[in-house]
Amino acid sequence: MRLTFRGANRQVTGSCYLLEAGGLRLLIDCGMFQERRFLHRNWEPFSFDPGRIDALLLTHAHLDHCGLIPRLVKQGFTGPIYATEPSVELAQLVMEDSARIQVEDVKYKKKRHEKANRKSPHPYEPLYEPEDAQLAGKLMRSVSYQTDVQIGDGVRARWLDAGHILGSASIVVEVNTASGSRRVVFSGDVGQKDRLIVADPTLIREGDAVIMESTYGDRDHPPRDDMAAHLARVIHDTADRGGFVMIPTFAIERAQELLLHLAKLLDAGRIPRLPVFLDSPMAINATEIFRRHRDFMDAQTRELLE
Repeated sequence: MRLTFRGANRQVTGSCYLLEAGGLRLLIDCGMFQERRFLHRNWEPFSFDPGRIDALLLTHAHLDHCGLIPRLVKQGFTGPIYATEPSVELAQLVMEDSARIQVEDVKYKKKRHEKANRKSPHPYEPLYEPEDAQLAGKLMRSVSYQTDVQIGDGVRARWLDAGHILGSASIVVEVNTASGSRRVVFSGDVGQKDRLIVADPTLIREGDAVIMESTYGDRDHPPRDDMAAHLARVIHDTADRGGFVMIPTFAIERAQELLLHLAKLLDAGRIPRLPVFLDSPMAINATEIFRRHRDFMDAQTRELLE
């Protein structure tokens, strides 16, 4: 068994791990590098032959975990991509949106740089185009939580709820070897307890090796009740002054969580009844995906939506 780290090591983004075991070559995630000082790595050649990868196991649909999958497909990967059902739909949305942005961004930057007589450190071409993202979507296979999936002879994987975004998972890969069974745990991004929408992370008790995310490992998060109270105060103060409340937020998970917080505050009479507009096509599309997969939500959120 051999494990190679291709990203998310000594930096936050670009999650990608190559696990060679049981005669198979498996990728766990294939994410885009998003920190400015690591952007060049998105254009670097893969450290492996994409055409020789047997399967890809996806933890969740954030860009830093799925954003280079279309490039992988563009360069020869044809194997199955396993993910939970919400992750399959959300990843398709994220990858196609990323492709469209890249195509437009290349046109804009090339024109701007020519005008300013500048050169880009990166090629004037997208990493991939919408057609590559669509082709990647056709390779995706949905899996269920808590169910073993046979990836190959002597290799199986199980997706466990990570409580990060809808459909997010920690993945346990179990490999049968001559000396016995070995479990490798890939945590993915792990959420907190008692959040809206997502269930609490599943506790994993056993593993021979654990590849653990630690983005917020050294931080204390404020109590969520305090956050709701602060949001209510800001809305009240702004409304009293006749102003408009504008809240920038991520399109996936954060936008939906914010909408639910607003709904709860409205129902409790803690904020005035004001019109709420979600001004983001991607967030609107993601919200529709969330609605279709209520069975992946926590019990409290399902009750709120009924």
